[in-house]
Amino acid sequence: AQSLLEIKNDVIASIGRGAPDRLARHLNGRVMISIDGVRREFTATQARYVLIKFYQQRPPSNFQLINQGQTNGMYFGRIAYQSARANYLITFFAAVNCCIPASPILR
Repeated sequence: AQSLLEIKNDVIASIGRGAPDRLARHLNGRVMISIDGVRREFTATQARYVLIKFYQQRPPSNFQLINQGQTNGMYFGRIAYQSARANYLITFFAAVNCCIPASPILR
């Protein structure tokens, strides 16, 4: 099993590389995704396809971790994500044994 630090680092690297399959390994249960102001809940499998489409349409040109923290065994991070199409603020949550209870919020 991965530690919280390993999960966090893998999620950040996956977002920065535009690697939806790698990111999807950490999705668990129901996943909330908001893209361009439209917010929907998906199963982990559906979320994987949403992320694949997002990265195909908006491949990363740059990203930066701008805020992070940990509380009660849960890690959160905010990433400034840039693509040629637009800039996004990605917020994610990670915890051991439940990985990402809420997937990235892409705005």
